[in-house]
Amino acid sequence: MNLGETQSVSTGSQSVSNAEGDFHPIVVVAPPGCLGVVIGTKTGYPAVHAIKDTSTIIDQVQIGDRLISVDGVDTRKMPAIRVSNLIGSKASNPERVLVFARYYSRYT
Repeated sequence: MNLGETQSVSTGSQSVSNAEGDFHPIVVVAPPGCLGVVIGTKTGYPAVHAIKDTSTIIDQVQIGDRLISVDGVDTRKMPAIRVSNLIGSKASNPERVLVFARYYSRYT
């Protein structure tokens, strides 16, 4: 699966392969309020670029995790500002479901 393709990603614990390597879906059920993560698109896709010490999801995400969706909305082609606005617009929801992809190189 290419990052730009519209295809569902399994949220189970199994890994999935593509040309870049293997990735594991990470499903995060986030509480209301600020998440304390910085999402950027320097690499061409939204990914975690920084995590604040006070982040409510610090133990669930890592720098480099790609953000695949927020509450079922595909974020793979969105610029960082749009992703941040989407997450922020849902800050008062009781929870938000974020799906990340954690990649592992086939060559390491």
